[in-house]
Amino acid sequence: MSVHASQSVSRKGLSANQLAAARAREFVCAALHGWTAELVDGSGASATDATPDAGVAPAPVPAPEEVEELVDDAVLLVSELVTNAVMYAGTDIDVVCRLERNPVTRVGVVVEVVDRHPSRGVRGGVDTRHGEPGFGLQLVNALSESWGVTYRRAEKRVWFRLEVAARETSVAEPASSGSGATEPGSDARSHDAGPPAQPAHAHGYTPEWTDRGGPSFLAETSELLAGQLDEAMVTALAAQMLVPRLADWCGIWLSTPGRGLQLSRVWHADEQRMSPLREELERIPPPTALRAGGTPWPWPESAGADRAGGSAFAFPLVARDTDQGVLLLGRAGQPQMTETVVRMVQDMARRVAQAVFTARQYTRQRRISAALQRRQLPATLARGGGGV
Repeated sequence: MSVHASQSVSRKGLSANQLAAARAREFVCAALHGWTAELVDGSGASATDATPDAGVAPAPVPAPEEVEELVDDAVLLVSELVTNAVMYAGTDIDVVCRLERNPVTRVGVVVEVVDRHPSRGVRGGVDTRHGEPGFGLQLVNALSESWGVTYRRAEKRVWFRLEVAARETSVAEPASSGSGATEPGSDARSHDAGPPAQPAHAHGYTPEWTDRGGPSFLAETSELLAGQLDEAMVTALAAQMLVPRLADWCGIWLSTPGRGLQLSRVWHADEQRMSPLREELERIPPPTALRAGGTPWPWPESAGADRAGGSAFAFPLVARDTDQGVLLLGRAGQPQMTETVVRMVQDMARRVAQAVFTARQYTRQRRISAALQRRQLPATLARGGGGV
């Protein structure tokens, strides 16, 4: 039996103002209520669904109360993402709503909030430190099946996926094919392949550490990091580009005079693993004298992958013959890192190191300029004892 997923897509453009969140809520609510009403009453079936082949079960239908909960969650989460886009990007916004129907498993809703400021990183998430803004993304993490960020040359997409289990509908005397049907009581989640357009987590790995980025990946990296004058923003952008395109998780340490390596950023495809992974990596920092790229690293237990473990490799961050830090990447399933991937990650590490070096030089020059300006002031003003 062949199974074909179908989807419905709707899009709305918004201006970045105080009304954007309310209009996004109205748009998502109206779109989902229209689609899900068709699903619940059966009128949303396609022409092929209306006349199914013999022995083929019709598309499952979600329960009305679960549909209402899905709509409520989607409206709440899109409000959080649009508010973040207005506050931190300030550009025109597109809201894309996609309903995905899989005849075997479940109904999924993917909502994307698109802004035109890709160099501005996403604020928040479970990796947020106390006192930082953007805690609304923790709500997205708690309610959604999966969520993530996609950086492109001229835009940034923050998306989330919600799912609702679908009920099987009965058919008379289905043909005994021995495959395809979900038996009563079985867990349909095991058949879910995630959003087909942009999956958040890949659970099946090839023996080789595949190159998911290619030349465009390095070009996007250079464009995003160019002009960044804050080393914390550099590491945040680098981590979110590496995961999940090239790795399941990553850690970035930066060299600090007199303090050695300090863990600057941790990112994981599974948001719930970020905090424990950060704690474990902080206890076991990499050596400061790391020189070779692709150095094997012990797999952290908090990184996941159950008993299968995974592969982790460390790369030095070096710019202008000075150590800027260490980049650590991990993938589940014991994949082997090919020479092609090693070279690409080394190129990525050089770009990150150069961006960190530039940001630090800028910070140093700014401090020197401020000190020189204070020295030219009268003594009372320079000490802060006078002034208007």
